Amino acid sequence: MPDVIGGETVEAVYLCPECGSPSVDYPEAFGTVAECQACGWVGKQDQMLVTPLVHLEGSKENIVARLTGDIRMIIVKHFAVPFGRFLMQWGFVTQENLSKEVMGRYIAAATLAVLKATIITRQEMEKERVRGN
Repeated sequence: MPDVIGGETVEAVYLCPECGSPSVDYPEAFGTVAECQACGWVGKQDQMLVTPLVHLEGSKENIVARLTGDIRMIIVKHFAVPFGRFLMQWGFVTQENLSKEVMGRYIAAATLAVLKATIITRQEMEKERVRGN
């Protein structure tokens, strides 16, 4: 559970004790088994390295909302018009059914896809760093 100190949220980031990677899967219950996706270490969460993470976002949900919002703004500002042209060119939308709602759905889907791809790529890069690839 995060602590709030002076308006800032302080949470813990758990790192693998073998390789230092943050790419560790662990259940919410403390003391349960954790597994590093980078080096393969398996052990208890209380064996992991812990470092505080201080932010103003308030909760994990707020962090995801902020990440998603930041990516969405990049897409809206720099990608929406060419993306709309692409959708029309390839028949995903037509002039008749093109609306703010339709584009909003496509942009929301693109936003989530970009965020997911970014996180997956970061995890893959972490595995490569640890394994020396």
